[in-house]
Amino acid sequence: MEKYIKQLVQDIQNAHRQLTKEETDKAETFEQHIEEVERFIAGEEDLIQQSFGYHCRLNKEQFPPPSRLTVEQMNKVCNAFEKLLFTWNTHADFPVGLPIEMAYETLVSILDRKFITPTSGFVGLEFCDYEPRECRFKEHCTCKELFAEMEEEERQIEIQVQHLLKLLEAALNKMLLGTSFSAMHRLSLEDPNPIGELQIIAEWLDIPIDDFPSKNKLSDKQLEALCDALLAFWHPEDDMHIWLAAVNPSTRYRGLVEFLKTKVWCTNKGKIILPPVDPEVLKNIKSPLDNLNLRDTLDFSEDDFQDDLPF
Repeated sequence: MEKYIKQLVQDIQNAHRQLTKEETDKAETFEQHIEEVERFIAGEEDLIQQSFGYHCRLNKEQFPPPSRLTVEQMNKVCNAFEKLLFTWNTHADFPVGLPIEMAYETLVSILDRKFITPTSGFVGLEFCDYEPRECRFKEHCTCKELFAEMEEEERQIEIQVQHLLKLLEAALNKMLLGTSFSAMHRLSLEDPNPIGELQIIAEWLDIPIDDFPSKNKLSDKQLEALCDALLAFWHPEDDMHIWLAAVNPSTRYRGLVEFLKTKVWCTNKGKIILPPVDPEVLKNIKSPLDNLNLRDTLDFSEDDFQDDLPF
């Protein structure tokens, strides 16, 4: 068997891809790389019509079953096969610590697999379908750890959201009865400034502004719950409330959280006072409703507002 393995390793080495000078020159151009990427994304069938074994002129029948090989022999074949893949701009993605028998069988199975063999860039071959119970790597499958991490992150986000909802409810009760952000008073330039330092609204309401998760980490239900809790600080007939209720949830959430960063004075009676603004500047501040095309519909995309918030 040792003599056969030596010949097999030589056959694998003979199967290395040898690009012509023309192919090498094309592979080195940025345009060629982009063209191959676009074709790969588009899934053009002419790129993946044949198996890898067809391209490298090897077949599975040349490889003895693991039961007939020693660990050393399987290591020799696997090392040679990985070098072969490298010449075809391909690499195999295995879990760390995978037994050599599994690695050997998986590498040999690549010969029947159809995939793009680029002349620039690299293709990574995965063998896990992210179904731990059906994974060919069995107890060595690492997607179980990935799922566990994702589930733990989702659990922590849910705890964070529930905590924020409780804080927002307490903050709403802290405000003066019958008032809302809609009843904020803005000082004129002639008015004396209140005693004390300006602070962002979130600090006054004891809301940890940095604890609001990114909207990308929130489920639709969590995003809706936080938006509803934040909207409760606005009078339903206020322009700001109408605007926020009209835009998509992502824009609504961002707008509501950003408003909590507004610097204000807050009296011990729950009154919120905005710093003075030059009257000429105020003339150019439009109602947030000016951003909406109310003649059509109140279902707008985030692009309609060009990332401009109305405050």
